[in-house]
Amino acid sequence: MRLTFALRLARARCDAERGIGTIEYLGIVVLAALLVAAVVLGVSATQYGPRVAQALCEIVSLGQGSCGEVTTQERAPEDYVPPEPCVINADGAGWDAAVAIAVQVEGGQTWLYEQLDDGRVRLTRTDEAAAGAEVGVGFDVSLTLDDERYGASLSAGAAAMVTGQEGDVFYAADRAAAEAILSAQRTSDVKDVILGDGSLARQGWDWATEQLGGSTRYEDLAPDETFTRAGIQLSGSANATLIDGSAGVELEMGVYEGRVDRTDGTSTDIFTASASGSAEGGKWLSSVEGYGVATASFEGSLRWEVDRDARGEAVAVRVVTTGMAHADAYGKNIDEGTNPSFTETTVQVPLTSDADRLVAGRLAQSLGLEVDGVTDNLSLLDRPGNTVFMAQNVEDFTSLARDTGYVYQQHYEVDTTEYGANLDAKYILEAGLGGSYTAVQRTATGYRYWNGQNLVDRTGCVAQ
Repeated sequence: MRLTFALRLARARCDAERGIGTIEYLGIVVLAALLVAAVVLGVSATQYGPRVAQALCEIVSLGQGSCGEVTTQERAPEDYVPPEPCVINADGAGWDAAVAIAVQVEGGQTWLYEQLDDGRVRLTRTDEAAAGAEVGVGFDVSLTLDDERYGASLSAGAAAMVTGQEGDVFYAADRAAAEAILSAQRTSDVKDVILGDGSLARQGWDWATEQLGGSTRYEDLAPDETFTRAGIQLSGSANATLIDGSAGVELEMGVYEGRVDRTDGTSTDIFTASASGSAEGGKWLSSVEGYGVATASFEGSLRWEVDRDARGEAVAVRVVTTGMAHADAYGKNIDEGTNPSFTETTVQVPLTSDADRLVAGRLAQSLGLEVDGVTDNLSLLDRPGNTVFMAQNVEDFTSLARDTGYVYQQHYEVDTTEYGANLDAKYILEAGLGGSYTAVQRTATGYRYWNGQNLVDRTGCVAQ
């Protein structure tokens, strides 16, 4: 089975063997995320990263560390281009279902096709489960069709959930191959449920399929990457849906730890802090004007990623921030509305010396993280009050990335369409059930990277 619910939720932290960090500093992390996003998005143009790194390294190591040498050698123009392929456009969908009798249990699956600039298609398939409790008052009997909500609801509540995810990533030559892989993987899941994974009955079924001219090639295909993620999610909401109008407010915050494993033995540890919120109001205006909707939303996240080689040693650190703020009004005889626009900024530093690790380690300490291979050798001066120097640590990290690593920004729009239904009642504890299906399309509208002097456009990374 792809996702064992009880097992995943019992592992509130996924694979802590390499110790990416702790979530005891939740308040610090959330505040730090906002500050890091603000400073990193600026991507200032100073160029003193290597000298700062070397000086700090020599002080901390008392001149005994391999701090590296300051170099003024210019990099070739192509060395500034990020090695990761860019995503031109993407589309996918997902479903989720929830049931609550005092304790709320949720589960779902998503799939996403991403068209890469090198011609390949990346398929990501994710299974998710969550359990927790929601408290509040009210009721919700509603239906969502093409993002418009019908029915009646009047409720307010708050929830705390422990969530777990796992998924597979496949790289295919084209869209047709990616769709064939997803179909075969789903078929394999059904066989696992009915016949048992690796059972004689399953082997006999596969043999018969091949004898009749069928193929199980994609069913046995090993993913190029696998990933897991677990964490804590807090949310609050208030909704009212009446005969001729609706209004709602939702807030959500989460802290997660995860890991990606690849077939070549390399891996990436990931720590994420995120926050989002939305407010929406709708009203039936008239038979001529139809139903009008006004929305406002925001979303922001910070990811700390550590790349490791096949031996488990840290070789690079990335800070990825994502931000979106959107307001809109739409309906019949009103503007059709616009899609939310996101900006994702990536700052990556290779860890080739003690000086590099010192700069990355000081920033990790500012975020309340302990990272194996990065924060091990920090001095007492760097523990634990490094949040005071957050802005300087961010600047040092960003400057080092401009000189030796990569800095790039991606801009994209996301269009979602939701269909769902809820039958819910709250009085202190929640009782009810619900489900939804959401389709999503993502379109790249811009991609810029640091070329040694300024941010320039990367060709081939914008949808035509």
